Amino acid sequence: MWIFWRQKYNESRYKYQPNYEKEWTWRYDKNDLYSTHPDKAKRLAAVKKGYENAESQKEVVVVESESISKSNNKVEIDKNLFKQSITSKDRIPPIQIPNAPRWIKTIRSSSFKEEKINKWRKLSSLPLKQELSGESYNLSGFKVIDKDIADNLNDPFWVKSKEEYSPELQIESISVAEPIGEGSENLELQIIQNKFKRPPPYLSAGYLKKLQKYNLSENYMIDVYLNNFLESPLYEQLYENKDRNIYLNFHFMFDNGISGVFTTKAPGWIDGMRGYLKEDGPVPLGELFESFKTNESYPWPYMIDLGRYTGISDYHFEVLLTFINNIKKANTLYLKLEEIFLWNGYTDKDKKIFSTSKGVYEDYITRTNYTYKFDLKGSSKALSLEY
Repeated sequence: MWIFWRQKYNESRYKYQPNYEKEWTWRYDKNDLYSTHPDKAKRLAAVKKGYENAESQKEVVVVESESISKSNNKVEIDKNLFKQSITSKDRIPPIQIPNAPRWIKTIRSSSFKEEKINKWRKLSSLPLKQELSGESYNLSGFKVIDKDIADNLNDPFWVKSKEEYSPELQIESISVAEPIGEGSENLELQIIQNKFKRPPPYLSAGYLKKLQKYNLSENYMIDVYLNNFLESPLYEQLYENKDRNIYLNFHFMFDNGISGVFTTKAPGWIDGMRGYLKEDGPVPLGELFESFKTNESYPWPYMIDLGRYTGISDYHFEVLLTFINNIKKANTLYLKLEEIFLWNGYTDKDKKIFSTSKGVYEDYITRTNYTYKFDLKGSSKALSLEY
């Protein structure tokens, strides 16, 4: 699955690494033949087409944000951050680094609202309403006003495009884990829900059938991610093509006795500072970990999509539904990476269980895998589709 609402921001970020998106697409995409979701390249093309159709004639005015400095000069990053081991449990996520460039951080919309609910952070926004208001924010944090908004609102094709690609409501629910043992100290469970006015046009027929089968709205999508998982197999996301087939089994257990397994693909590591630290351009492919030693990169594990294979079979889709339903009901969630393996088919004809018989090279195992505990109190409210 994919966070499509952020795509317009991410596309702009690639200007700092011109070949980043091109490399990511052909090296990391999956075959979508048996998936309910189109692959990354197809979804990117669909969003880009809809976005460009709506935005190509847009005339804008940039208004300085009072809350963000206007300076774009490079600033000094704390050198102590480069003295730690890459997999050190207390490493700081890139978005939390003091003086990190603004485009590393998430640019929130004017409709953004944050709530603290026990151990949860609930981030709510109204993307469609903001789009139809003619206001947005660029990567520098400055407000952008569309001078043609009045004319655009009278164009039904423009409005339809916005209703298809911008959710009416987006809810991000984030909980930080407590490691049992020496695990990562900043591991996040992130659940993103998007509610659209119209079904997004890039949804496959298979996905729509699944929604109908389980009585779910065609206008609703949900993604579940793990962020800052420093036990992620240690290889550069875009470089080592042979390692695209490393898979992970995350076992989960709730305090009410319900348990299950998420199977997903290891996403690899990226430069968390997106080339900002290197004076002469982005970090060359294959040099991510070496350049950390010279303070020219900040390797960070890419977010893990726990729902990546929900389209393979009803079994995997039901695992996701079971997980979400019990997140709202239980008090505690326990999560652990149990198996790391290479692709070797399935153990059954229904494609329920991935074979774990083929191991991976020890070089990619970062350290011992630990159990993580999530306090779920307040989760029902944190996940509610209420702004």
